[in-house]
Amino acid sequence: MRWRKSVKPNPTAAQKRPLSLRLRLLASAGIFVVLALVLVGYALERAFVQNTAESLSQRLDVYFYHVLANLEVDSSGQISFNGESNDPELGIPGSGLYIKAATATDQWQSSSAMGMKLPAVPELNPGRSEFTQPTETAPWYQIVNGIVWELDNQAQVPMRVMVLEHRAAADVMISQFRHGLFRWLGGAGILLLLAQWLLIRWSLRPLADISDSVAAIEIGEASLLNGNFPEELKPLTENINLLLASAERNRNQYRHDLDALAPGLTPPLAIISLSQAENSAANEPVQSALADMQSLISRHLEVASLSTRRLHGQRVSVSQQVKRLSRSLKTVYPQSEIQSQVDADLIFRGDERDLLELLGNLMENACKYGAGLVEVSAGISADSKNLWLEVADNGAGIPADQVDLILRRGVRGEAQENIAADELGAGHGLGLSIVQHLVTAYQGKLSIKTSPLGGARITIELPMV
Repeated sequence: MRWRKSVKPNPTAAQKRPLSLRLRLLASAGIFVVLALVLVGYALERAFVQNTAESLSQRLDVYFYHVLANLEVDSSGQISFNGESNDPELGIPGSGLYIKAATATDQWQSSSAMGMKLPAVPELNPGRSEFTQPTETAPWYQIVNGIVWELDNQAQVPMRVMVLEHRAAADVMISQFRHGLFRWLGGAGILLLLAQWLLIRWSLRPLADISDSVAAIEIGEASLLNGNFPEELKPLTENINLLLASAERNRNQYRHDLDALAPGLTPPLAIISLSQAENSAANEPVQSALADMQSLISRHLEVASLSTRRLHGQRVSVSQQVKRLSRSLKTVYPQSEIQSQVDADLIFRGDERDLLELLGNLMENACKYGAGLVEVSAGISADSKNLWLEVADNGAGIPADQVDLILRRGVRGEAQENIAADELGAGHGLGLSIVQHLVTAYQGKLSIKTSPLGGARITIELPMV
């Protein structure tokens, strides 16, 4: 036995869903928060680095004056250190803090510079001071001062003093500051995004209330938008309510007029029919015309009454309605076997009566004119845009040249000459016309083909939205 497999929605085939307002606002706020925090973090990090450099410059100046107070220079430019350093960093080799002094004839360096390859003291005019920060090739914070040493005989000896400190200690401080800064800014960013999310959710709550009210209208639990909406949304909700009320009034008036039309037309037609029946067989054309008029009026009244139903209706379970119809038809056609393949979560968006009309007409005719086997299946199209319903039987089938004629509203097949023509003629004349009207009202499509079982296969495709 062959079955048409239900096709699940394919997310890759479906159109890309637009971002919700909440996600748009949250993404926009998130981008601005991240940019602001990055700029703040960069500014704070630069300020800390600059402040560290200034602090080191002042620290090196202190060491410069400390060493200068303990140096001696003679008339030949020879340098000697007469005091003792109170700072262990100047006495421990490789401590990271180093001092060098130089004249034209001599150079001196602190004990901490022993065994270290330090840069030469640069030439610098007296009275000048120069501070440089570490580079890729020189990992030092360095300050150089040019001075003039005055001897007791008023002679002057130009001298340059250089104080250096390795960048390692400063880099550790900067790294610790960066890590702490990033943690705090990251935490602040998360709190800001959470606050933004709560604010956006609270601000968009009225739109969610409108959506809930519209959903309640769709499933028939309400007829108007109800709620205490903000002033900015009141014009929208009031206009929607006016539109819904106007549509309901028109629908009720149309239904009332249709209900009044049927009893108004039936008595005159019945009187004419009875008066003509008393005459001879010569009035057979008139009787036939009256019968056609009665059938035409009945058909159009039934079709018109369907148009007064709400097409958006409720969310109807297709599986439940198929089971409901199957149970009813089994009592009328016990010789028929009705098999169904419909997912339990498949939903029809429309009026429940419309779904019963669509499936009921097709399933009843399949039972009536098939050879005992009816298959009902339903599913979602590959592009996730349409709901399809299909009823197939193992009857005699429908000739291809009769399909176009049968699908014309109100046209009957050649009665009793072919079981397939009779299937859609006497049996489907009004029923299929109603099905066609409903399919057209839902902007769907109806097709008739040959079933793999050998009989007719009627397929209906309805838009999902």
